[in-house]
Amino acid sequence: MLEKTLVWTDMEAQALFDAQHPPVFWWRFPRMMLTKTWQRLIKEQMWRDGTVGWISVIFESFDTFIIYAKLWEKQVYDSKSRHL
Repeated sequence: MLEKTLVWTDMEAQALFDAQHPPVFWWRFPRMMLTKTWQRLIKEQMWRDGTVGWISVIFESFDTFIIYAKLWEKQVYDSKSRHL
């Protein structure tokens, strides 16, 4: 599952980067993770699925963190390479 996560988060981060996503600041990491948790746990009521639901929510929140961390790296390193 982790290998798939690394591949898919690369694609997601690249898609956000190509769409010129606004710059990622430190506060976006917890915000997006909390948004994903709220969406899956409360709005979609994943808590009703018991342990499987909780594991899914935690994993998707982590997945969201990885996507935005990779996007941040692309934004930082791409902007530096353009100025060199």
